[in-house]
Amino acid sequence: LVEWMYLRHASGAPLLAVAAGLWVLAIVLSLVFLVPINNRLAREESHATADYAHREHNRWDSLHRVRVVVLGVAMVLLLAAVHA
Repeated sequence: LVEWMYLRHASGAPLLAVAAGLWVLAIVLSLVFLVPINNRLAREESHATADYAHREHNRWDSLHRVRVVVLGVAMVLLLAAVHA
């Protein structure tokens, strides 16, 4: 966001805006989906069945992969915007 403030009139400003939006999306994804799953797994580790824990771990892994891809795309957009 700070970089966008400096470059808001430059040609790469739209790319910076999209990159910032993706960062916000990744943060919301983490707080809304990944943190609760992680907390449930930590809280119910001894009480959970193996099947439930396995499903939750798989769900967390899938969502984490989405988050990593989103952050990777945001980084590429940031670099393209700064280079433009």
